[in-house]
Amino acid sequence: MFEIGFVLIMLHAPDGREIGVSVDEITSFHCKMPDTENKLFVDGVNTVISMTDGKNVSVRETCTEVRDLIKKETKP
Repeated sequence: MFEIGFVLIMLHAPDGREIGVSVDEITSFHCKMPDTENKLFVDGVNTVISMTDGKNVSVRETCTEVRDLIKKETKP
């Protein structure tokens, strides 16, 4: 018998609702840079996560918070 599982981290959209993101589906994430205007980062967004399906997920958490959650959930 095989067990198939995946790890979700819970993050927050700019409007505050929870978003479950599969750690295995993350390809990269981009941080909001202080004092820099970037159209990816609307008000309330601190990190944009790129997914394997080509979609982007905009979240309130900082890159450091996202990185820490990934590390915490993927520890052996």
